[in-house]
Amino acid sequence: MKPNIAKLVSCILLLVSLTVIVFCDPLSAQAENSGDTIPPGGGYAATGQKEGMGYISKLYDASNGLVTSDANDVLCVSDGSVLIGGYSGITRYDGTSFTKLDTSDGLTSGRALFEDSLHRIWVGTNDNGVVVLEGSKRTHFTDQEKLTSMSIRGFAEDREGNVFIATTAGVCYADTRMALHVLDDERLKEERILRLDSDTQGRIYGYTKSGFAFLIEDKQISAIYSSEELGTEKITTIMADPLNDGYVYIGTSGNAVYYGEFGSKADKLECISVSPMSDIHFISYNCGRVWITSTTAAGYLDDNRKIHILDDIPLILKRAKTEKSISAPTVTASMWLTEMISNTSAAAEG
Repeated sequence: MKPNIAKLVSCILLLVSLTVIVFCDPLSAQAENSGDTIPPGGGYAATGQKEGMGYISKLYDASNGLVTSDANDVLCVSDGSVLIGGYSGITRYDGTSFTKLDTSDGLTSGRALFEDSLHRIWVGTNDNGVVVLEGSKRTHFTDQEKLTSMSIRGFAEDREGNVFIATTAGVCYADTRMALHVLDDERLKEERILRLDSDTQGRIYGYTKSGFAFLIEDKQISAIYSSEELGTEKITTIMADPLNDGYVYIGTSGNAVYYGEFGSKADKLECISVSPMSDIHFISYNCGRVWITSTTAAGYLDDNRKIHILDDIPLILKRAKTEKSISAPTVTASMWLTEMISNTSAAAEG
């Protein structure tokens, strides 16, 4: 990671949407040299984990930095750069400027971004399959190579290095030789897969638009549950607990997030109230906190699992005046949120 970029990435809380809002800790340089066990960063400042530390924000859009004013996903790459995926392509931020990558070899849009254990970047496009970036080399996967759909929604990697691909028509995976395979299970064949997430043992959890949650082990679906079977409201997202293998956070259409061992019924799960939020859209773990976003708000859980809504930032203030959908697909000591106009067809379809 380049020093100047590393410093920038470690000190920002960046929210990307139709605009980009940067939260920068003005005391990060001082904190880096203090020996503090909590690293500097806007995410830590925003959650109050750094005593006496605040943050400032800067709004970016196409008028002052971004190449275009749309974003679906963001990724902090291990080399220190930041990638932003939008309907018009992929934009790279190097710590100084935004640059749009050329659209050759299928890189026409970005719905999902993922870096695997070999530091290859997987780009899921909206309607043009998957493009894998490996240095200057690009590999383009389409329905001609066994993709069940050209519209991609996410990725996850198992312990063997297989990369699983969430499509709008089931799940595929690329093996370590980069050969594509279909995860052949009739229960998911026609399902729109909206997220995949792996635990430290390489087990992969996912959910579908219709409200099913499932588990992939040894390249097979080992368990699948409907929202009704679990006794929850409709499942709207899932995240593997990075600190406790086999446990998950499940977001729902209501104002609760459920936590516990995957497959447990609702009465055996911890029910975490996130009111006034409802219709949970995304859950992630960043800066020592579980972050939760809905179609109208973003917040985090403290050590007592109490929700704290971020209501003092331009993103949240702006969405109060417009119809937006917020998600948080993201990152490191930085926190990135993507926002999408909720009345667009993409937001409606997932």
